[in-house]
Formats: sequence, structure tokens, C-alpha cells
Amino acid sequence: MSGEILKKLSSIRLTVSLLMLLAALGALGTFQPWPQGLPAEEYERLYGAGGQVITFLGLDSFHKGFLYRALFTLFCLNLFSCAFRRTLAGVDDFSARGEPRAVIRVDDAKVAAAALESAGFSVSKDGGSLLAFRRRYGFLGFGLVHMAPLAIALGAFWGSVGGFVATENVYAGSSFNTVYEWVQKRDYSLPFTITVHERRISYFPGELKLKALAGSGEPVEFLVKVGEEAAIEGTGSSALIEDFNPDNGNLSYYILENGIKKGPFSKGREEGAPIRVRPVAFKGFDVKRVEAPVEVSDAAGNVVKSWTLAVNEPLFHDGYKIFLTAWGQDDAGNPTVGLQITRDPGEALVWVGSTVLAIGIFILLFAQGGWATHENGILRVKCPPAVLKKLREEIGEGAIDH
Repeated sequence: MSGEILKKLSSIRLTVSLLMLLAALGALGTFQPWPQGLPAEEYERLYGAGGQVITFLGLDSFHKGFLYRALFTLFCLNLFSCAFRRTLAGVDDFSARGEPRAVIRVDDAKVAAAALESAGFSVSKDGGSLLAFRRRYGFLGFGLVHMAPLAIALGAFWGSVGGFVATENVYAGSSFNTVYEWVQKRDYSLPFTITVHERRISYFPGELKLKALAGSGEPVEFLVKVGEEAAIEGTGSSALIEDFNPDNGNLSYYILENGIKKGPFSKGREEGAPIRVRPVAFKGFDVKRVEAPVEVSDAAGNVVKSWTLAVNEPLFHDGYKIFLTAWGQDDAGNPTVGLQITRDPGEALVWVGSTVLAIGIFILLFAQGGWATHENGILRVKCPPAVLKKLREEIGEGAIDH
């Protein structure tokens, strides 16, 4: 009875059916044909009797409702049953107790031993019988391949239940410990405080059109790139451009006059500048890198971690990931950064399952494990078809299926 239950639970038909149902619910959760997370009475007001069905089935929160979790639990049970059966089969094959692929009549034990050794088996004798293995660790791949999806599924489920994705847009120079969590649509208090010290943007070099103001003369326009020096016509001097910020138009430059380098100068800091330089137009200057130095403080205010956030360079702290996802400025020009804070407690389990799956597939593809026993003129053997074919060829005309 228990064997029949296990067989039904591990059915591939059940697996496909559950996957289709979970996919359908996942699609509904993505498109959200009705609002999520509302009170039960609000659903009843909006949809009448249909609202009661929505709350009863847990469709007011697709991925956290009863129906989805019940189906997912059954899916995990299906994966476990399948993995359990395949693991038991792998253990039996590892011990040469499994179901053979072929049963061959070979009267002469020496012929059987020679053929097995030629096919890559290691043969040992136990009284009047033979026991042979060929890369027996290959049978362990079945358990790994079937257990790994269960670990991945459980990790994903754990992450959906205990994890979250939140964002916050903050000013450079400010601190915060509350973020907006999008799934539950609520503010979430972090167990630590994040301080954003500043925001730095670097650009790829572009080309500038500048005008030079010398005394009461007419402005002189010239072209130059950041980091390069350009002569200012009619002055006998040249300008060396140190930096340019296309966001606020701030230009930093030096003036080279009679072999003497003066500066750096910028708008508002040009005392002693023999020539003042102003930007007229620019092209290029695509963003090269955005950085935001941050600190993490504990509840007592002690700094526990410092990091410079950049795109694809998040900060990891206490199970949380902090990403730099956006940057900008308000109407007054004050710099801001957008941060995303995530937590996924099941991520490690997903990675472990993925790694185990890759190892199991590698073993199954390249190990080509096998076992064989010979007793009373009967050769029982389990191995890949190619190895079995070679074994039959080695036995020759004596290879008669029994």
C-alpha cells in the first residue's frame, strides 16, 4: 500500500500538472487581475460573492495565499517522493542489488570475467560467483539530480516567505533606517541605519566649446577635451581643462601663462585668474561610474561596516543586500541616490541545490557507472547501452539473453 502511494506521489504526470497550476497562479500574480493585499471586506464590497472566493482561496495574495502554498507543498512532496525513489534505486545499484538492464547466459565464468574487464569493470571473486563494478559512484548521480530540484524549490519558497524587496530615495549626506517594502506595500524598519555620505559621478571624456574672457576684450571661443591643453587665440596663454561636470556646468581649469601654471580655477573661485573660462556647449560626457560611500550603524550608533556602493557592486550585511539603482537631484540641485534593499534567506539553499544539480548531471553524463554479477552461469548486468554493447561483443557467441 505504501509503495503504491509513493509511486503515485512521485508520478511525472502529477509533476507536470502541479507545474502547470503553479505557472497559472504565477501568471495571475504577475498580471494581477484584481488588487492585492486588501482587507476581506473590501474584496466583498468590490466583487460581491466573488470577493469571498478570492479571500477563501488566498488569491488576495497570489504567492502567499493558501492555494499557492498548498500546491507548492504538494509539488515539494512530489519532488521528494521522486528523489527518494531514485535515491533508493541508486543505492541499490551502488550495491549491485538493483534491477539489471540485461540478463545474459554465460556458462564460463572466466569468459564473463574477461569480457567485464575489457568493458572497464573491476572484477572480484566471492566463492563461485563474480562481482564487478564500473565507476560505481556514477549511480550516486541519480540521487543528486533528483534531490537538487527539491532544494532549489524549498530555497525559492523560503525566499518568497521570509524575503522582501524594498527601496528608498535619499539625499546625499543623510541617514535612514526605514524603507518601503513593495510586496506588502508598507514601511519596513531595518535593524540598522544606513548613512549615505555623498554621491560621486565620473564621466567619459567629452568635447567642450569654451569662451575665454580676458579683461575687456572680446570673448575668444575654442574647442578642447577634458585633460587637454588648448591655446587661447590672441592672448599668448593656454587653458588646461581639469574637470567638467555636465550636470551643473561646473568647470575646473588652469591657465598657463609664460610657462607658469596658475589655478585651479572654477566659477566663483577665480581670484587671481588672468583669464576666465566659461563653457558654451559640450557633447559626449556619458556617465562612466556613479559611487555612493555609505556606512552601516547598529542600534547603538556604532559603525559596523563601510562600503562604496556602485552599480553591480552592492553592500552585503547581515543577510541584506544594498544596491545602488538610481541617482538624480531635486529642483534645488541637491544630489540624491536611489537604493534597493533586499533579503532572500533561501538564496544559499538555491545555490547549493544548483551546484548539486550541476555535479549530479556531470556524474551521470561522464561517469557511466555499471555493476554486474555472475553466478550459476547467469550474468546480470546494469550499465549504459554503449558499454553493454561492447560487453556483448567481448562475450561473443556465448552472449545469449536469458
